[in-house]
Amino acid sequence: MTKSLDDWLKKITKESMPGIQLGLDRCKELLASLDCLKNIKQVITVGGTNGKGSSVAMLEAIMLEYGYKVGTYTSPHIHKINERIKINGIEITDNQLISSLDKIAESKNSAELTFFEYLTVAAVYFFSRHKLDVIILEVGLGGRLDAVNCIDADIALLSAIDIDHTEFLGESREQIGFEKAGIMRERKHAVCSDYNVPNSILEFAKDNGVNLHVLGVDFYTRGGATSWQWWTDNIMIEGNYNSLIKTDFQLRNLSGVLKVLELAGFELKLEIIQKALDAISLKGRFQILKHENREWVIDVAHNNQACVNLVESVKKLPATVNNLGIFGLQKTKHLQNFFSPLVSLVDLWFLPKLDDESFWPVSEIKDSLKRLGVSHTSIFVFNSISDALDAINLRNNEERVLVAGSFIVVKRVLEEIEAR
Repeated sequence: MTKSLDDWLKKITKESMPGIQLGLDRCKELLASLDCLKNIKQVITVGGTNGKGSSVAMLEAIMLEYGYKVGTYTSPHIHKINERIKINGIEITDNQLISSLDKIAESKNSAELTFFEYLTVAAVYFFSRHKLDVIILEVGLGGRLDAVNCIDADIALLSAIDIDHTEFLGESREQIGFEKAGIMRERKHAVCSDYNVPNSILEFAKDNGVNLHVLGVDFYTRGGATSWQWWTDNIMIEGNYNSLIKTDFQLRNLSGVLKVLELAGFELKLEIIQKALDAISLKGRFQILKHENREWVIDVAHNNQACVNLVESVKKLPATVNNLGIFGLQKTKHLQNFFSPLVSLVDLWFLPKLDDESFWPVSEIKDSLKRLGVSHTSIFVFNSISDALDAINLRNNEERVLVAGSFIVVKRVLEEIEAR
């Protein structure tokens, strides 16, 4: 018998179906054989391109503050895989996850699962063993054919839609929107917190009898100097910015969350909502921290829309001597699209070699930056993230450091900072 969680993860990494294999049949068959869906009371599924993780965190925090018992399933993780599966904000333990994986392995169909599908089924099985009021599922990739879509959503939430994962979802927002829309269900509520909703989402909702609620049409939000407002035709609430809700993008995410809560029957009370939001600590989502008396802004932005939002948000911060940047980008992402918004913000580029074939080589990133007009004298290359941090720590601490491009880059930078 597999004894440790690391052993289990190595086993399913080695023996599961390779890569990303979109489709629902494998998970549906296994979930049916486990007979665990009957124990699930309410399901909220969160899809979209950017803002999914933040939306899940807000939903979870607010529901917990209302006294609900909540399970959450998110991806990817930053430090350890247990982060993906939580009940009431507490990560699944190694033994609990092993127990769920052991149960799945009893099925002859388990060998046909991908790594992500294995974890998804493990999460749902784990949730089914507890009397939860609601489970919140974050889509891994796309929506229509993603493993979490095996479970019917009572309410679907779509955050911002942008171009990403084109090799699986299509080259346009319309094609991608269609894939995202697949988590919506007939005669059920769905919410979209994107001002520019692709027509494919609107058409999917119409064709499938979905009760779709759209930002700027059915609910509204507005940000001021220190506070925000959210309203519908029936209610208005006003709250204060905090460490999470401090950007226009996060305000749009919050607007969708509040509409979901209203549709789920919650009586929206500002004091409860504000208390919940103030307590959220979310790594890698416009996370601002101090290290060696220097400000660091750390964000998992990895596509054009996310970079535009990141740049707009940083420009609202107090001016600094220089903005330094540590970036790494996987080859599935478009270099020019990612870096073009950053050129107007970043003064000096600190590019670490990541020793990972899935990432663009530093030489390719340098060439891309030069094509965007960045001088070669502003680009510095390092053998590791550790070396980049060493060089930054020798500089003026009135400079700000930006980190973005990938969950993996964020993970390594945070671990390096925490180790010092």
